[in-house]
Amino acid sequence: MNKRQMDNFLTQRLVGIEEEIEQPGSYEKMSVSGTINHLSVNAGYEFVLHEDILIKALGRIVPVGRQMREVHDLTLWEVKDGAVLAQVSVRTGSNTDALGCKYENLDSPVKLYKGETYRLTSSESKGGDRWLDLLTIEQHREIATVTCGVIGEPGTFPLTRTGNLSEGFGNVTFYMDTDRDILEQPPNLTRLLPPSQAVYTSSSLQGYSMLGAAWHSKLGFPWNRVYLVDGYTQSDRHTLGWSSDHLVDRDHPEWVKIDMGAIQTITAVDLYPRNDHGYEGEHYPVNFSIEVSSDDSSWKVVANVENAEKPSGERQRFEFKAVEARYVRVFCTKLRPHQGEYRVQLRQIEIYNLQLPNAAPVVIETPIARTVTIGALVDEQFGGTTLRSGWDRDLVGADVNTVYPGNYAEMTRHPKARAFTAFRRFPIQRSGNLTVEYRFKLSDLADGIKIQLRNEIVPAIGFVIESGNLCYQEAGGNLKIVQACQPEIDYGMKIVADIVRATINVFINGRHSLFNASFLNETNQIDNFYIEIGGDSPVTVSLSPIRIYTGYLVFEQFLTALSGHLPDDWTSRSLGGEVGVYSLDSYQGPDTYSLKLKDTSTNEKVTVQKSFTASSGHAETGASVWEYKFLLPVKMDGIESALLADSKSAIAIVTYQGAIAYLNSLGQPVPLYRYRHNVWYHMKVVVRFEAATADIYINGKMRGCGVELAARDISYVNQVRFSTSIAAEGDLFLDDILIYEQLPEPDDYVPEPEAASHEPYLLGMQQCSLWREGTCSGYDPVRNNLDRKPVLGWYNEGDLEAVDWEIKYLVEHGIDFLQYCWFGPTLSWRSAIQPIKDTAMTKHALHDGFFYAKYSKRLKFSILWENSDRGIDWMTADKKEEYFKENVFPYWMEYYFKDERYLKVGNKPVLSIYRVENLIEDFGDSSYVKQNIIQWMREQFIQEGFAGVILLCNDVEFEFSHYERIKECGFDYVFSYGQNTQELQSNQKAKAESVDLQMIGVASTNWSIEAWDEPGSYEGYQRDPELFEQDLKWMRNHLMPSFTDNSLGRSMLFFDNWNEYGEGHIIMPTEGMRFAYLDAIRRVFANAGPHKDIVPTALQKSRFDTLYPHGDW
Repeated sequence: MNKRQMDNFLTQRLVGIEEEIEQPGSYEKMSVSGTINHLSVNAGYEFVLHEDILIKALGRIVPVGRQMREVHDLTLWEVKDGAVLAQVSVRTGSNTDALGCKYENLDSPVKLYKGETYRLTSSESKGGDRWLDLLTIEQHREIATVTCGVIGEPGTFPLTRTGNLSEGFGNVTFYMDTDRDILEQPPNLTRLLPPSQAVYTSSSLQGYSMLGAAWHSKLGFPWNRVYLVDGYTQSDRHTLGWSSDHLVDRDHPEWVKIDMGAIQTITAVDLYPRNDHGYEGEHYPVNFSIEVSSDDSSWKVVANVENAEKPSGERQRFEFKAVEARYVRVFCTKLRPHQGEYRVQLRQIEIYNLQLPNAAPVVIETPIARTVTIGALVDEQFGGTTLRSGWDRDLVGADVNTVYPGNYAEMTRHPKARAFTAFRRFPIQRSGNLTVEYRFKLSDLADGIKIQLRNEIVPAIGFVIESGNLCYQEAGGNLKIVQACQPEIDYGMKIVADIVRATINVFINGRHSLFNASFLNETNQIDNFYIEIGGDSPVTVSLSPIRIYTGYLVFEQFLTALSGHLPDDWTSRSLGGEVGVYSLDSYQGPDTYSLKLKDTSTNEKVTVQKSFTASSGHAETGASVWEYKFLLPVKMDGIESALLADSKSAIAIVTYQGAIAYLNSLGQPVPLYRYRHNVWYHMKVVVRFEAATADIYINGKMRGCGVELAARDISYVNQVRFSTSIAAEGDLFLDDILIYEQLPEPDDYVPEPEAASHEPYLLGMQQCSLWREGTCSGYDPVRNNLDRKPVLGWYNEGDLEAVDWEIKYLVEHGIDFLQYCWFGPTLSWRSAIQPIKDTAMTKHALHDGFFYAKYSKRLKFSILWENSDRGIDWMTADKKEEYFKENVFPYWMEYYFKDERYLKVGNKPVLSIYRVENLIEDFGDSSYVKQNIIQWMREQFIQEGFAGVILLCNDVEFEFSHYERIKECGFDYVFSYGQNTQELQSNQKAKAESVDLQMIGVASTNWSIEAWDEPGSYEGYQRDPELFEQDLKWMRNHLMPSFTDNSLGRSMLFFDNWNEYGEGHIIMPTEGMRFAYLDAIRRVFANAGPHKDIVPTALQKSRFDTLYPHGDW
């Protein structure tokens, strides 16, 4: 649905499905704001059907923020004989569906026929109906056309009426099963991108590189870019259209650009001025041109207008000779002022090919609604340099920056400037619990700061700063103080919203501060997070991170609790010590907090416990999942973690004789894996109740398959408990505790990869994991370039289904392994040496994704330590060698090198390092690095049972001195990460051989970095696929055979790069390039025949592109 369709203020609806379908599936709805007509007589619509449908129920939407108080009599009439076909009375107690429709089932279904005319009417004793003319569509196609409004006495056949029914009409909406086969579109209809993408950009956005800067103009609702191409040509007080909002105090150029998604033949453009009462034609431009382009670069004027008269509100058509184009731009050079303000305001733009019979405007596809059953809705860690991806904001009068490292946004409103506003959309939530967590800090106690959870523009939950207090906005407008605030003090917020019950519970710094408070406004859904900084005084609001999630039984990262305390939704027993949240700095800020259980007794233990809603696993899988991370600075037997049914253990994980173990049904510990002290371990346990077994993963590797539960008669779990040892003293740290039901695999899951044989080659794909929306720069900088849009869509990096698509593509084109860029936590202000809990970039793609992907055993992986300036800052300045040896290398060993999927050649793991200069700067000169870092690592690998290690060092400078230092430090090979050509590879080989250093080749698509939009950045270019294939053949036939017989370079080759969408070296299939680069690799290196490349369907993609709101939904 587009945004206009989601304005569910009140609409009448039919519920219809095909005859052969027994149960409705997923639904689409059409509903639009209207005006109250206050009629107590029948009022409604006359409509003509375009196809047969079957009606099983009649109903109507409950307005957002309101309750149904009156009885609504709905009647379906047949016009040709005035017969009543169906009639129901809808009231407060009627059935309610997931979309908020109150409905009553008919005694028996009624079939309506194509071409026949019907009337649907409603009466209410006190009036209050809202009506609005609208075409009715379902699944991207027109189902019926509204021909006129109707009015009559209650219970009588209504008379036809033209013109306005009071101030407007309502809309007929068919509520239909979307799994039906879609009829072929009539040949005269062309296609356009969804409204959220079609209005490509405008002059009001030219100060920002991406469209996300203004989802709607600063005027806010009812002005929105999607309204410009939503197919609705009538203005009303709720949806007016699109407005510019730039330099409004003077005349100036303005433009708006439409992207049709593909090149089309067009012959006419219709512009619709405002036609709402009293504002007809206002802000319609005086001088303007209509321009077209196929490449968004070269523009052709197809219509030019000077001194246009102010229109009365009717459509303005501009015809021209047929032209091929993808983009249409209205470029205005002289604006029409109104009340001293210069804007362009248009109700609608329609684009036609009038050469086609019965020509119709471009059809706007309705995207598949995104749903999240279990998972993140927003995962905003402010990892970029500006608030630029996924947010819609008004930057006038405010400065917005994100601070890195530390990862928080600073929003500063200027003195006496208008209010700063920003919001972040997420998939609509209509049921269950929605949890929001964030931390905030105020520079001053200024009034006018608001944070809300909203349904479109209607706040369901609202907080404001008033007189130095954080207040909750209660229904009716009262303010309830929940926290007295102080300047420059961090506050942690955790909001748990029950959407069905319309109540919230709020925890501030871990304290339960608000109990079961009612929503500010009644609403049946929530779809965005909103912040406003108003008032008169300058103020800076610091905010981070923002995590919004749903579906978990437990989701605890101790992000918003006060240091030294236990959150109120946990209980503890601490006779043997103490328990509380502690800032351990094991991950990048602000997620630096973990739960510390400090045991100071040799005959007592410290225990923490949390209750949750009882679960017997998902109805289809019968399984529940339990995850947590733990750290023991000193090894200690007797630590226990358990899932319980009341007080009875279902599964218990313990430390026993230096190993991680589980307790069997006899209570005996069964060792699984020997652990290290001072290393964070990630535990994942999948409990299957019917089989009474569990699978146990440690750091992403299955270490226990189908182990027996501690009790075989357990049918549910409802508590989790952690305890220290009775017999020993020491500290236990806990974090990232998750419990959720395991979802079933979709029937249309990623097909099994069909490997391409390619002996004797060992082919590796370089990649950089930057594409979990909210954790780095985000998709906004690349979203308008199809050569950079993956065929997977704007996917959530680390989603298992997306990862399996990636694995399929790689395996089927001959790739053996992935080389992940590895960044440490970004904590440049670290003052103490602490172990690593998570990595800055690799966490989602590798740890959450690849480790648990269904097809991960089909591919190997390795790591490239990104010890660039950004990557080394997190090591303690004066103790970098100690930190590396005590924290970094043990972490690598436990998470990567011991994994059977890690790339090894002759039982030697392959490890790459990015910059030799930084090794020398951090640890000492070349000889020191060789002896105390490189040689030390070689010895560690031998001690762990490996035959050694193969060490690679990157170099893209191609300077002779670099190769000398790489050789002096003791590396085995040199390679390059980034742009490359035959000439550069030959140059690199010659310089490497001159210092007796071996080399591994790299085939690159080159760089094209302009998407980052950084001043002075090298733009470069992407190599043509045919030239890329020529390079591959040269490497296979000339470069690789030229290496010595014992060189790994004779068989190993890197490809650059899988997913550098911003830097523009991309081999991942994209919408623009498709599989051109991958197919070239397969043709040159694989001994395989023809194959067919497939891409996920829109439905499949809708499951894993849920974090980026400026994308395809």
